[in-house]
Amino acid sequence: MREFLISDFRLTNKESGLLSAFSILFDFSLVALFLSIVNQSGVVFNAPLSANNITISDNVSIFSESFASLSCVGFMVILYRSLSRLTDIPRLKWAKILTLVGIVCGILYILTGKLALLVYGTESAPWVVDFLGVSTGRFCFISMLVALVSVQLRLSLPLHRVSRRGFLSLTFGILLLVCVPFVGLMDVPEWVLTILLGGGFFCFMLAFAFFVRMMSLRV
Repeated sequence: MREFLISDFRLTNKESGLLSAFSILFDFSLVALFLSIVNQSGVVFNAPLSANNITISDNVSIFSESFASLSCVGFMVILYRSLSRLTDIPRLKWAKILTLVGIVCGILYILTGKLALLVYGTESAPWVVDFLGVSTGRFCFISMLVALVSVQLRLSLPLHRVSRRGFLSLTFGILLLVCVPFVGLMDVPEWVLTILLGGGFFCFMLAFAFFVRMMSLRV
């Protein structure tokens, strides 16, 4: 059965370089987003927030999320191109379809969910824009997640190990971020929320790095 498992995603040198660039962009975007959120909450910067300061933080947050989403879309584009070359591996049709859906939804999410806020502002966007931003963002995440699960089922053992670490990191990141609003309702110091938020973002960075490693590894 080994010949029916993915042991090499057959990336070109250009695609490998782009994956590395997307990984770096994703990491910097999450760091900037983390600092923006912390600045808005006043956890790290204790100075009173002016209207101008909040606007700057909002813009940094929008651009950071846009670049992070762009990195994910770029990753899915390379994944789709790679899957299209793996014609000798069966049962990858749905993975390709879901990857393509994720790419389209990811682009729409960047346009309607993030960049549109620069035009309408963070509080005055039309409900249609808000609806498209929320729905396309969720569809993008679900499509990418299910596509990666479908690909994982066809991976050889070395690549499967790396992919499993990526899913574990992603799961821990989601759990930490889900805990933030619930812990925020309790009487806990703000630095606890900062640690949970930073830990969640760090897990996302690890997950992205593991998935990039999965695609770049050759056995």
